[in-house]
Parts: sequence; C-alpha cells; structure tokens
Amino acid sequence: MSITAFQPFLPAMYAGENLYPARIIAFSGTTANTCAHATGITSRILGITPPATKFATGSTEDASGYAFQTGDPVGYYGLPFTRCKVQLGGSVPNLLTPLTATAAGKAVAFVPTTGTAGTLNWQVGYNLESGSSDELVDVWLDIRYTVAFAS
Repeated sequence: MSITAFQPFLPAMYAGENLYPARIIAFSGTTANTCAHATGITSRILGITPPATKFATGSTEDASGYAFQTGDPVGYYGLPFTRCKVQLGGSVPNLLTPLTATAAGKAVAFVPTTGTAGTLNWQVGYNLESGSSDELVDVWLDIRYTVAFAS
C-alpha cells in the first residue's frame, strides 16, 4: 500500500530541516506543522520518513541523499500498526525490541530514562528483524510514551 493512501489521517507537516530517508521524525519546537529528525528519547515522535530519496537514485539531484528538503511537505508513516523501514543507530539483536530515536533520528533500543519526574519517554514501535547500525530494518509502528519518575 502506498504512503499516500492514509496520508489524510495524519497531520500535514513541513520539513523544518533537511530530512533523511527511513529516519524517525518529531514535532519541531514551537513552529506549527513543522517536523525535524527526532533528537532522542524525549522527542515528540510523529513517525518515520519513507526509505527513498527525494530524487531518482543516481541522478545529480540525488547527491544530497535527502528524502525531504527544508520547507517541503513531508509524507511519513505514522499510523498505528503500520509496517515500514527504519535506519538503525545501533545494534538491535532481538526481535520485537521497543525502539526510540538517537540524536540523528535513527532507531535504537528503548531504555526509559529516570531522574526528572514527568519527563515523557517516546517509543516509535518494535523491530520485526534484527540488525546492526545503519541497516534498514522493518518496524511495526506503535508510537507511545511513558512518564519518567524520580529515581
């Protein structure tokens, strides 16, 4: 099924920065309808960008490797229970490991933080295959958060 099939059900978003393919994206600051790469476990996750670049592979325009450039309308996977690809930021050897974002929007194992009570820890979903850093793996979207408690 194409990414546009369910797009009307997701908030319309625009790239607040250049976005890479298969990366976790989140709301960007206080600017309405703007997203950027998620920057860690506390980023308010929206979904995952498609695993393709904006321009045809091998074309001169594709040299940047971006899926979306600043100001572009962003298509993304964000509906619950959607299966898509995500780029890993570290090794994830076990299937169905909860995933969250690195500072670069790549996926890593979700490990809730403690310390500041009330901090929201965001999870993007679960990996459906194991993989190493920079590999693309299938993920089952289940965006949710947990609330941290003081340790």
